[in-house]
Amino acid sequence: MSEMNDYSGPFKPDLKWEDFSQDILGDYVREISKIYVLLGGIWFGYLRERLGAQRADELHMELWETLGNKHEFNRPRAAMGICGHDVESFLKFAQIDPGIGMIFDIDCELKNKNHGILTIKMCTALRSAERHQDTQAQENGCGIDVWAMPKVVRSLHPDMVAIPLKLPPRKSPNEPACIWEIKMDPTHPSITNPELPEYAQVAMAKTEWDWPLFP
Repeated sequence: MSEMNDYSGPFKPDLKWEDFSQDILGDYVREISKIYVLLGGIWFGYLRERLGAQRADELHMELWETLGNKHEFNRPRAAMGICGHDVESFLKFAQIDPGIGMIFDIDCELKNKNHGILTIKMCTALRSAERHQDTQAQENGCGIDVWAMPKVVRSLHPDMVAIPLKLPPRKSPNEPACIWEIKMDPTHPSITNPELPEYAQVAMAKTEWDWPLFP
């Protein structure tokens, strides 16, 4: 039986994922990934309306501490057999992560196994915040990433660091959303950069004092 390119035909009581073509499965996974990220944005919006911005930020951090940094980071890697503890392994994860590579347009440059660049060229969350001129939503969403990215890479290896080279706000929609340098650095320099936007400085400072990620 030939592969199915959609499910517009007759009902199949014994339907299996293997019945579908790779192209349609790729489309389906990307749509599911959009729902995953969208849920966080909708939840944050409801919290902000009912509890105010400060409490919404606090609860949003708690959500992604569990959902993102534990489940999102570990389950896809286990499913895809990504078992390494170097920069190459992190970039592999970024490519298949439902919150990064499965939904955003990204570029991963591996200079060597212990040094790479992650560029998020198109971020749907940032694009939505820019379209609605919602600075608070942009800073909250980007702040979550700035807080989480260093924690995630250090959970792979204690000497791995994630340094933001470029963050929103951006001057043009043609600019990348953000650019990260991922590398091994056993000296553990402070990742706080006074040249970053204020929301990013706050998020990165929190990353430094609430490490480790897992109790």
